[in-house]
Amino acid sequence: MHNNNKVLFTLSPLALATLVALGAPVQAQAESGNPFIDDSHLSGSLNWFHRNRTQKDASGQYKPNLNHDTLSLGLDFSSGYIADTIGFDASLYSGTPITEDGNCSEMALCGAKGDWKPDASYALLGRAYLKAKFGEGDYQANVKAGYVGMGGIGVLGDVWSIFPGTYQGFNITGKVKNLDLAYGWANEFREPWARDYHKFTAGSKEIDYVHSFGAKYSLDNGFYVEGGFGQSKDFMDRYMAKVGHSFQIDDQTKLDINGQYYAGKKGGDLWESSGAKPWEGTGHQEVLSAALNHGPWTFSAEYIQTTAKADNGGVGVFIPRMLGDGSYGKVGGRLDYWWNSISDWAYDGERAYNLGVKYDFASLGYPGLTAGTNLMKGSNITYRNADGSVASKDGKEWALNLDLGYTLQDGPLKGLGINAHYTNYNIVSPSAGNSGIWPNKDRRDLKVMMSYSKQFF
Repeated sequence: MHNNNKVLFTLSPLALATLVALGAPVQAQAESGNPFIDDSHLSGSLNWFHRNRTQKDASGQYKPNLNHDTLSLGLDFSSGYIADTIGFDASLYSGTPITEDGNCSEMALCGAKGDWKPDASYALLGRAYLKAKFGEGDYQANVKAGYVGMGGIGVLGDVWSIFPGTYQGFNITGKVKNLDLAYGWANEFREPWARDYHKFTAGSKEIDYVHSFGAKYSLDNGFYVEGGFGQSKDFMDRYMAKVGHSFQIDDQTKLDINGQYYAGKKGGDLWESSGAKPWEGTGHQEVLSAALNHGPWTFSAEYIQTTAKADNGGVGVFIPRMLGDGSYGKVGGRLDYWWNSISDWAYDGERAYNLGVKYDFASLGYPGLTAGTNLMKGSNITYRNADGSVASKDGKEWALNLDLGYTLQDGPLKGLGINAHYTNYNIVSPSAGNSGIWPNKDRRDLKVMMSYSKQFF
Protein backbone atom coordinates (compact mmCIF):
# COMPACT_ATOMS: atom_id res chain seq x y z
CA MET A 1 0.00 0.00 0.00
CA HIS A 2 1.14 3.53 -0.67
CA ASN A 3 1.77 5.59 2.43
CA ASN A 4 1.52 8.92 0.64
CA ASN A 5 -2.02 8.69 -0.72
CA LYS A 6 -3.75 12.03 -0.86
CA VAL A 7 -7.31 11.93 0.53
CA LEU A 8 -9.80 14.14 -1.30
CA PHE A 9 -13.17 15.05 0.19
CA THR A 10 -14.53 17.55 -2.36
CA LEU A 11 -17.73 16.42 -4.09
CA SER A 12 -19.18 18.27 -7.05
CA PRO A 13 -22.71 19.72 -6.80
CA LEU A 14 -23.92 16.94 -9.09
CA ALA A 15 -22.38 14.32 -6.82
CA LEU A 16 -24.13 15.76 -3.79
CA ALA A 17 -27.44 16.04 -5.62
CA THR A 18 -27.21 12.47 -6.87
CA LEU A 19 -26.33 11.15 -3.42
CA VAL A 20 -29.45 12.81 -2.04
CA ALA A 21 -31.59 11.60 -4.93
CA LEU A 22 -30.43 7.97 -4.64
CA GLY A 23 -31.57 7.94 -1.04
CA ALA A 24 -34.94 9.49 -1.77
CA PRO A 25 -38.11 7.44 -2.24
CA VAL A 26 -39.40 6.89 -5.77
CA GLN A 27 -42.21 9.28 -6.64
CA ALA A 28 -45.00 8.31 -9.00
CA GLN A 29 -44.99 10.37 -12.18
CA ALA A 30 -48.27 12.17 -12.78
CA GLU A 31 -49.88 11.56 -16.16
CA SER A 32 -49.89 14.70 -18.32
CA GLY A 33 -51.34 13.36 -21.52
CA ASN A 34 -48.10 14.23 -23.32
CA PRO A 35 -46.19 11.06 -24.42
CA PHE A 36 -42.90 13.00 -24.41
CA ILE A 37 -43.32 13.45 -20.65
CA ASP A 38 -45.43 10.42 -19.67
CA ASP A 39 -43.09 7.90 -21.31
CA SER A 40 -39.90 9.51 -20.03
CA HIS A 41 -37.59 7.90 -17.46
CA LEU A 42 -34.95 9.18 -15.04
CA SER A 43 -32.47 6.90 -13.31
CA GLY A 44 -29.37 7.41 -11.18
CA SER A 45 -26.30 5.38 -10.30
CA LEU A 46 -23.66 5.44 -7.59
CA ASN A 47 -20.38 3.59 -8.20
CA TRP A 48 -17.24 3.01 -6.18
CA PHE A 49 -14.14 1.66 -7.95
CA HIS A 50 -10.96 0.45 -6.23
CA ARG A 51 -7.79 -0.68 -7.95
CA ASN A 52 -4.55 -1.97 -6.40
CA ARG A 53 -1.84 -3.14 -8.80
CA THR A 54 1.71 -4.17 -7.98
CA GLN A 55 4.51 -4.64 -10.50
CA LYS A 56 7.75 -6.63 -10.40
CA ASP A 57 10.88 -4.49 -10.46
CA ALA A 58 14.38 -5.29 -11.70
CA SER A 59 15.23 -7.05 -8.43
CA GLY A 60 12.27 -9.40 -8.79
CA GLN A 61 10.23 -7.78 -6.00
CA TYR A 62 6.60 -6.67 -6.41
CA LYS A 63 6.28 -2.93 -5.76
CA PRO A 64 3.20 -0.61 -5.72
CA ASN A 65 2.19 0.54 -9.20
CA LEU A 66 -1.46 1.71 -8.91
CA ASN A 67 -3.55 2.29 -5.81
CA HIS A 68 -6.67 4.45 -5.96
CA ASP A 69 -10.39 4.73 -5.16
CA THR A 70 -12.93 6.66 -7.20
CA LEU A 71 -16.54 7.62 -6.52
CA SER A 72 -18.72 8.12 -9.60
CA LEU A 73 -22.32 9.22 -9.88
CA GLY A 74 -24.62 9.58 -12.83
CA LEU A 75 -28.08 10.65 -13.95
CA ASP A 76 -29.71 9.34 -17.13
CA PHE A 77 -32.81 10.86 -18.70
CA SER A 78 -34.71 9.27 -21.57
CA SER A 79 -37.78 11.00 -22.98
CA GLY A 80 -40.83 9.62 -24.65
CA TYR A 81 -41.56 10.48 -28.28
CA ILE A 82 -43.40 13.47 -29.73
CA ALA A 83 -45.86 12.24 -32.36
CA ASP A 84 -44.39 8.79 -31.72
CA THR A 85 -41.29 9.94 -33.66
CA ILE A 86 -38.99 12.50 -31.99
CA GLY A 87 -37.38 12.37 -28.53
CA PHE A 88 -34.32 13.40 -26.51
CA ASP A 89 -31.91 11.58 -24.19
CA ALA A 90 -29.21 13.02 -21.94
CA SER A 91 -26.92 12.03 -19.10
CA LEU A 92 -24.84 13.77 -16.46
CA TYR A 93 -21.99 12.15 -14.62
CA SER A 94 -19.54 13.06 -11.90
CA GLY A 95 -16.30 11.55 -10.64
CA THR A 96 -14.31 12.21 -7.49
CA PRO A 97 -10.95 10.68 -6.52
CA ILE A 98 -11.39 9.52 -2.92
CA THR A 99 -7.79 8.37 -2.61
CA GLU A 100 -5.16 8.66 -5.30
CA ASP A 101 -1.48 7.89 -5.73
CA GLY A 102 -0.66 10.31 -8.52
CA ASN A 103 -1.74 7.96 -11.33
CA CYS A 104 -4.80 8.24 -13.53
CA SER A 105 -7.64 5.91 -12.53
CA GLU A 106 -9.48 6.19 -15.89
CA MET A 107 -12.68 6.49 -13.80
CA ALA A 108 -12.25 10.20 -13.05
CA LEU A 109 -10.73 13.14 -14.90
CA CYS A 110 -7.05 12.89 -15.73
CA GLY A 111 -4.43 14.13 -18.14
CA ALA A 112 -5.71 17.70 -18.53
CA LYS A 113 -2.11 18.92 -18.61
CA GLY A 114 -0.93 16.07 -20.82
CA ASP A 115 0.75 14.33 -17.90
CA TRP A 116 -1.72 11.43 -17.37
CA LYS A 117 -2.20 12.59 -13.78
CA PRO A 118 -5.55 12.79 -11.91
CA ASP A 119 -7.48 16.05 -11.89
CA ALA A 120 -10.03 17.42 -9.41
CA SER A 121 -13.59 16.19 -9.00
CA TYR A 122 -15.92 17.18 -11.79
CA ALA A 123 -19.39 17.09 -13.33
CA LEU A 124 -19.95 16.75 -17.07
CA LEU A 125 -22.68 16.43 -19.64
CA GLY A 126 -22.33 12.91 -21.02
CA ARG A 127 -24.39 11.70 -23.92
CA ALA A 128 -27.00 14.12 -25.23
CA TYR A 129 -28.80 13.55 -28.50
CA LEU A 130 -32.01 13.88 -30.44
CA LYS A 131 -33.57 10.55 -31.31
CA ALA A 132 -36.11 9.56 -33.92
CA LYS A 133 -37.85 6.28 -34.67
CA PHE A 134 -39.72 5.13 -37.73
CA GLY A 135 -41.76 1.98 -38.20
CA GLU A 136 -41.97 -0.97 -35.84
CA GLY A 137 -41.67 -4.74 -35.69
CA ASP A 138 -39.91 -6.27 -38.70
CA TYR A 139 -39.46 -2.89 -40.41
CA GLN A 140 -38.01 -0.08 -38.33
CA ALA A 141 -35.27 2.53 -38.17
CA ASN A 142 -33.77 4.56 -35.32
CA VAL A 143 -31.61 7.69 -35.58
CA LYS A 144 -29.51 9.39 -32.88
CA ALA A 145 -27.62 12.64 -33.50
CA GLY A 146 -25.52 14.73 -31.12
CA TYR A 147 -23.21 13.26 -28.48
CA VAL A 148 -23.76 9.55 -28.98
CA GLY A 149 -22.34 6.07 -28.38
CA MET A 150 -21.28 3.71 -31.17
CA GLY A 151 -21.33 0.21 -29.67
CA GLY A 152 -23.07 -2.59 -31.59
CA ILE A 153 -22.87 -3.76 -35.20
CA GLY A 154 -19.88 -2.47 -37.20
CA VAL A 155 -16.24 -1.69 -36.34
CA LEU A 156 -16.63 1.31 -34.01
CA GLY A 157 -17.02 0.71 -30.28
CA ASP A 158 -17.22 2.60 -27.01
CA VAL A 159 -14.14 3.19 -24.85
CA TRP A 160 -15.01 1.36 -21.64
CA SER A 161 -15.40 3.03 -18.28
CA ILE A 162 -18.17 3.33 -15.70
CA PHE A 163 -19.50 6.04 -18.03
CA PRO A 164 -18.16 5.29 -21.52
CA GLY A 165 -16.66 7.72 -24.02
CA THR A 166 -18.81 9.83 -26.34
CA TYR A 167 -18.69 10.61 -30.06
CA GLN A 168 -19.85 13.85 -31.67
CA GLY A 169 -21.81 12.57 -34.63
CA PHE A 170 -24.75 10.34 -35.42
CA ASN A 171 -25.72 6.71 -35.78
CA ILE A 172 -28.54 5.00 -37.61
CA THR A 173 -29.82 1.49 -36.93
CA GLY A 174 -32.43 -0.37 -38.90
CA LYS A 175 -34.19 -3.69 -39.11
CA VAL A 176 -35.69 -5.46 -42.12
CA LYS A 177 -37.06 -8.77 -40.84
CA ASN A 178 -33.97 -10.89 -40.02
CA LEU A 179 -31.48 -8.27 -41.21
CA ASP A 180 -30.08 -5.67 -38.80
CA LEU A 181 -28.15 -2.69 -40.16
CA ALA A 182 -26.09 0.08 -38.56
CA TYR A 183 -24.14 3.13 -39.70
CA GLY A 184 -22.19 5.57 -37.53
CA TRP A 185 -20.24 8.75 -38.31
CA ALA A 186 -18.26 11.07 -36.02
CA ASN A 187 -15.78 13.93 -36.29
CA GLU A 188 -14.84 14.34 -32.59
CA PHE A 189 -14.55 12.20 -29.49
CA ARG A 190 -14.19 12.59 -25.73
CA GLU A 191 -12.56 9.94 -23.56
CA PRO A 192 -14.37 8.93 -20.34
CA TRP A 193 -11.64 10.64 -18.32
CA ALA A 194 -11.41 13.88 -20.38
CA ARG A 195 -13.17 17.26 -20.10
CA ASP A 196 -13.08 18.27 -23.77
CA TYR A 197 -13.85 16.84 -27.17
CA HIS A 198 -11.00 16.57 -29.67
CA LYS A 199 -10.44 15.86 -33.34
CA PHE A 200 -9.26 12.43 -34.37
CA THR A 201 -5.54 12.29 -35.14
CA ALA A 202 -2.94 9.91 -36.51
CA GLY A 203 0.41 11.05 -35.19
CA SER A 204 0.50 14.81 -35.83
CA LYS A 205 -2.03 14.62 -38.66
CA GLU A 206 -5.71 15.47 -38.17
CA ILE A 207 -8.37 13.04 -39.43
CA ASP A 208 -11.61 14.64 -40.61
CA TYR A 209 -13.92 11.83 -39.52
CA VAL A 210 -14.35 8.15 -38.78
CA HIS A 211 -17.32 6.07 -39.87
CA SER A 212 -18.57 2.49 -39.73
CA PHE A 213 -21.16 0.31 -41.47
CA GLY A 214 -22.35 -3.07 -40.23
CA ALA A 215 -24.92 -5.73 -41.11
CA LYS A 216 -26.09 -8.83 -39.25
CA TYR A 217 -28.41 -11.55 -40.56
CA SER A 218 -29.95 -13.92 -38.04
CA LEU A 219 -32.05 -17.05 -38.48
CA ASP A 220 -34.64 -18.31 -36.02
CA ASN A 221 -32.62 -21.50 -35.45
CA GLY A 222 -29.77 -19.54 -33.76
CA PHE A 223 -27.45 -19.10 -36.78
CA TYR A 224 -26.13 -15.62 -37.60
CA VAL A 225 -23.57 -13.97 -39.86
CA GLU A 226 -22.22 -10.44 -39.47
CA GLY A 227 -19.92 -8.10 -41.35
CA GLY A 228 -18.53 -4.62 -40.80
CA PHE A 229 -16.45 -2.01 -42.63
CA GLY A 230 -15.12 1.33 -41.40
CA GLN A 231 -12.61 4.07 -42.18
CA SER A 232 -10.63 6.83 -40.59
CA LYS A 233 -10.49 9.23 -43.53
CA ASP A 234 -7.29 8.93 -45.56
CA PHE A 235 -5.61 6.77 -42.90
CA MET A 236 -7.02 3.28 -42.23
CA ASP A 237 -9.64 0.87 -43.50
CA ARG A 238 -11.10 -1.60 -40.99
CA TYR A 239 -12.95 -4.86 -41.54
CA MET A 240 -14.64 -7.42 -39.35
CA ALA A 241 -16.66 -10.59 -39.89
CA LYS A 242 -18.37 -12.97 -37.51
CA VAL A 243 -20.35 -16.15 -37.93
CA GLY A 244 -21.94 -18.14 -35.12
CA HIS A 245 -24.64 -20.49 -33.96
CA SER A 246 -26.51 -21.09 -30.71
CA PHE A 247 -27.61 -24.67 -29.99
CA GLN A 248 -30.32 -25.31 -27.38
CA ILE A 249 -29.37 -28.87 -26.48
CA ASP A 250 -31.94 -29.36 -23.71
CA ASP A 251 -33.76 -27.33 -21.06
CA GLN A 252 -30.55 -26.80 -19.07
CA THR A 253 -27.88 -26.88 -21.74
CA LYS A 254 -26.97 -24.35 -24.42
CA LEU A 255 -23.87 -24.18 -26.63
CA ASP A 256 -22.74 -20.97 -28.36
CA ILE A 257 -19.94 -21.07 -30.93
CA ASN A 258 -18.57 -18.38 -33.24
CA GLY A 259 -15.64 -17.39 -35.41
CA GLN A 260 -14.39 -13.79 -35.64
CA TYR A 261 -12.09 -11.91 -38.02
CA TYR A 262 -10.68 -8.38 -37.59
CA ALA A 263 -8.35 -6.52 -39.95
CA GLY A 264 -6.89 -3.09 -40.69
CA LYS A 265 -4.81 -1.76 -43.59
CA LYS A 266 -3.80 1.39 -45.46
CA GLY A 267 -6.76 3.63 -46.25
CA GLY A 268 -5.07 6.71 -47.73
CA ASP A 269 -2.02 8.97 -47.90
CA LEU A 270 -1.85 9.56 -44.12
CA TRP A 271 -0.90 5.91 -43.59
CA GLU A 272 2.73 6.66 -44.46
CA SER A 273 3.01 10.41 -43.85
CA SER A 274 1.56 10.57 -40.32
CA GLY A 275 4.21 8.37 -38.73
CA ALA A 276 1.44 6.53 -36.86
CA LYS A 277 1.21 3.45 -39.10
CA PRO A 278 0.66 0.59 -36.60
CA TRP A 279 1.97 -2.30 -38.74
CA GLU A 280 3.28 -3.25 -42.17
CA GLY A 281 0.72 -4.35 -44.72
CA THR A 282 -2.48 -5.72 -43.20
CA GLY A 283 -2.81 -6.44 -39.49
CA HIS A 284 -5.39 -9.06 -38.64
CA GLN A 285 -6.75 -11.39 -35.95
CA GLU A 286 -8.71 -14.63 -36.13
CA VAL A 287 -10.73 -15.87 -33.15
CA LEU A 288 -12.62 -19.08 -32.34
CA SER A 289 -14.93 -18.92 -29.33
CA ALA A 290 -17.25 -21.37 -27.54
CA ALA A 291 -19.38 -21.22 -24.39
CA LEU A 292 -21.35 -24.09 -22.86
CA ASN A 293 -24.06 -23.27 -20.31
CA HIS A 294 -25.32 -26.22 -18.27
CA GLY A 295 -27.46 -25.42 -15.26
CA PRO A 296 -25.40 -23.21 -12.92
CA TRP A 297 -22.16 -23.89 -14.84
CA THR A 298 -20.66 -21.93 -17.74
CA PHE A 299 -17.59 -23.30 -19.50
CA SER A 300 -15.77 -21.15 -22.08
CA ALA A 301 -12.87 -21.59 -24.48
CA GLU A 302 -11.21 -19.22 -26.97
CA TYR A 303 -8.36 -19.30 -29.44
CA ILE A 304 -6.83 -16.05 -30.78
CA GLN A 305 -4.11 -15.67 -33.42
CA THR A 306 -2.57 -12.36 -34.47
CA THR A 307 -0.55 -10.99 -37.37
CA ALA A 308 0.75 -7.42 -36.94
CA LYS A 309 4.26 -7.07 -38.37
CA ALA A 310 6.12 -4.14 -36.77
CA ASP A 311 7.20 -1.54 -39.34
CA ASN A 312 10.56 -0.78 -37.66
CA GLY A 313 11.53 -3.94 -35.81
CA GLY A 314 10.64 -5.07 -32.31
CA VAL A 315 7.23 -6.52 -31.51
CA GLY A 316 4.10 -5.48 -33.42
CA VAL A 317 0.72 -5.18 -31.69
CA PHE A 318 -2.73 -5.38 -33.31
CA ILE A 319 -4.68 -2.27 -32.26
CA PRO A 320 -8.51 -2.52 -32.33
CA ARG A 321 -8.86 1.15 -33.28
CA MET A 322 -8.59 3.31 -36.39
CA LEU A 323 -6.02 5.90 -35.26
CA GLY A 324 -2.75 3.99 -35.16
CA ASP A 325 0.05 4.24 -32.60
CA GLY A 326 -0.49 6.24 -29.43
CA SER A 327 -4.27 6.24 -29.84
CA TYR A 328 -5.24 4.63 -26.54
CA GLY A 329 -8.64 5.93 -25.47
CA LYS A 330 -8.88 8.36 -28.42
CA VAL A 331 -11.51 6.24 -30.20
CA GLY A 332 -13.15 2.88 -29.54
CA GLY A 333 -12.83 -0.27 -31.64
CA ARG A 334 -14.75 -3.52 -31.95
CA LEU A 335 -13.50 -6.72 -30.29
CA ASP A 336 -15.90 -9.43 -29.12
CA TYR A 337 -13.51 -11.78 -27.36
CA TRP A 338 -12.66 -11.76 -23.66
CA TRP A 339 -9.33 -10.07 -22.82
CA ASN A 340 -9.53 -8.71 -19.24
CA SER A 341 -6.06 -9.92 -18.20
CA ILE A 342 -3.94 -6.73 -18.42
CA SER A 343 -2.53 -7.78 -21.81
CA ASP A 344 -4.50 -7.44 -25.07
CA TRP A 345 -3.18 -10.85 -26.26
CA ALA A 346 -2.58 -9.24 -29.64
CA TYR A 347 1.18 -9.36 -30.33
CA ASP A 348 2.54 -10.22 -33.75
CA GLY A 349 2.62 -13.98 -34.27
CA GLU A 350 0.90 -14.69 -30.95
CA ARG A 351 -1.25 -17.77 -30.49
CA ALA A 352 -3.36 -17.35 -27.36
CA TYR A 353 -5.74 -19.68 -25.51
CA ASN A 354 -8.36 -18.86 -22.90
CA LEU A 355 -10.12 -21.48 -20.76
CA GLY A 356 -12.70 -20.45 -18.17
CA VAL A 357 -15.40 -21.70 -15.83
CA LYS A 358 -18.11 -19.81 -13.93
CA TYR A 359 -20.63 -21.01 -11.31
CA ASP A 360 -23.93 -19.47 -10.20
CA PHE A 361 -24.68 -20.31 -6.56
CA ALA A 362 -28.44 -19.72 -6.88
CA SER A 363 -28.99 -23.48 -7.20
CA LEU A 364 -27.38 -23.91 -3.76
CA GLY A 365 -29.66 -21.32 -2.17
CA TYR A 366 -27.43 -18.25 -2.65
CA PRO A 367 -29.03 -16.22 -5.46
CA GLY A 368 -26.94 -13.34 -6.74
CA LEU A 369 -23.61 -14.98 -5.88
CA THR A 370 -21.28 -15.99 -8.72
CA ALA A 371 -17.64 -17.06 -8.93
CA GLY A 372 -15.34 -17.89 -11.80
CA THR A 373 -11.79 -18.35 -12.99
CA ASN A 374 -9.99 -18.46 -16.29
CA LEU A 375 -6.47 -19.10 -17.52
CA MET A 376 -4.98 -17.34 -20.55
CA LYS A 377 -1.74 -18.30 -22.22
CA GLY A 378 -0.04 -16.84 -25.29
CA SER A 379 3.07 -18.03 -27.14
CA ASN A 380 4.91 -17.59 -30.45
CA ILE A 381 5.23 -13.82 -29.90
CA THR A 382 7.51 -12.70 -32.73
CA TYR A 383 10.50 -10.38 -32.31
CA ARG A 384 11.77 -8.76 -35.52
CA ASN A 385 15.01 -7.05 -36.51
CA ALA A 386 14.95 -3.51 -37.92
CA ASP A 387 14.87 -4.91 -41.47
CA GLY A 388 11.72 -6.91 -40.66
CA SER A 389 13.39 -10.31 -40.48
CA VAL A 390 12.42 -12.62 -37.63
CA ALA A 391 14.80 -12.59 -34.66
CA SER A 392 12.84 -15.09 -32.54
CA LYS A 393 9.38 -16.48 -31.85
CA ASP A 394 9.84 -17.48 -28.24
CA GLY A 395 7.95 -14.69 -26.46
CA LYS A 396 5.28 -15.98 -24.04
CA GLU A 397 2.77 -14.56 -21.57
CA TRP A 398 0.16 -16.04 -19.27
CA ALA A 399 -2.42 -14.87 -16.73
CA LEU A 400 -4.68 -16.40 -14.10
CA ASN A 401 -7.92 -14.54 -13.32
CA LEU A 402 -10.34 -14.92 -10.41
CA ASP A 403 -13.81 -13.34 -10.30
CA LEU A 404 -16.34 -13.03 -7.49
CA GLY A 405 -19.63 -11.17 -7.61
CA TYR A 406 -22.73 -10.65 -5.49
CA THR A 407 -25.97 -8.72 -6.09
CA LEU A 408 -28.59 -8.08 -3.40
CA GLN A 409 -31.87 -9.70 -4.41
CA ASP A 410 -34.30 -7.87 -2.15
CA GLY A 411 -34.63 -5.18 0.51
CA PRO A 412 -34.24 -1.39 0.24
CA LEU A 413 -30.88 -1.76 -1.56
CA LYS A 414 -32.06 -4.39 -4.02
CA GLY A 415 -29.76 -4.40 -7.03
CA LEU A 416 -26.66 -3.26 -5.13
CA GLY A 417 -23.79 -5.24 -6.60
CA ILE A 418 -20.13 -5.78 -5.80
CA ASN A 419 -17.66 -7.46 -8.13
CA ALA A 420 -14.00 -8.29 -7.64
CA HIS A 421 -11.56 -9.23 -10.42
CA TYR A 422 -7.99 -10.39 -9.66
CA THR A 423 -5.28 -11.00 -12.26
CA ASN A 424 -1.85 -12.58 -11.84
CA TYR A 425 -0.06 -11.68 -15.09
CA ASN A 426 3.38 -12.87 -16.20
CA ILE A 427 5.42 -12.33 -19.34
CA VAL A 428 8.31 -14.56 -20.49
CA SER A 429 10.66 -13.30 -23.21
CA PRO A 430 13.82 -15.45 -23.28
CA SER A 431 15.51 -13.89 -26.31
CA ALA A 432 14.69 -10.22 -25.93
CA GLY A 433 14.25 -9.85 -22.20
CA ASN A 434 11.33 -7.59 -21.38
CA SER A 435 12.07 -5.04 -24.08
CA GLY A 436 9.59 -4.35 -26.82
CA ILE A 437 6.42 -5.63 -25.16
CA TRP A 438 3.89 -3.62 -23.21
CA PRO A 439 3.06 -4.28 -20.49
CA ASN A 440 6.61 -5.52 -20.00
CA LYS A 441 6.41 -6.30 -16.28
CA ASP A 442 4.87 -9.09 -14.24
CA ARG A 443 1.83 -7.67 -12.48
CA ARG A 444 -0.75 -8.53 -9.85
CA ASP A 445 -3.93 -6.53 -10.23
CA LEU A 446 -7.06 -6.27 -8.04
CA LYS A 447 -10.17 -4.37 -9.17
CA VAL A 448 -13.26 -4.02 -6.98
CA MET A 449 -16.43 -2.35 -8.18
CA MET A 450 -19.55 -1.57 -6.13
CA SER A 451 -22.58 -0.24 -8.00
CA TYR A 452 -26.11 0.80 -7.13
CA SER A 453 -28.72 2.16 -9.51
CA LYS A 454 -32.27 3.36 -9.05
CA GLN A 455 -35.04 4.46 -11.37
CA PHE A 456 -36.89 7.53 -10.12
CA PHE A 457 -39.66 7.45 -12.72
